[in-house]
Amino acid sequence: MRDHREGGIIVCSYQHLPLMMSDADAVISLLGRSDKLEFPDVGRRPTLRLKFDDVQYSAGTWVAPSRQDIGELIEFARSWAGHGNLLLRCRAGSS
Repeated sequence: MRDHREGGIIVCSYQHLPLMMSDADAVISLLGRSDKLEFPDVGRRPTLRLKFDDVQYSAGTWVAPSRQDIGELIEFARSWAGHGNLLLRCRAGSS
């Protein structure tokens, strides 16, 4: 378990989220439009939910992040500012 005063970034998959939640102070939850999964409940932690695929350009059913998505991500990270642990989770935990 990490020291919450130190702050850090934790990356995990959708499947491992329940194991990692106790260390999280804030959460960025990313699901692709093609994942067909629901955003998980992360309690009352500050949370940003983003819905786009891990692609550079939109094509067919794949949706790339928009300028608005990236702006929201930057603002959320600024508000976190390294205080406590930020949990970043996606379907596979590798993007």
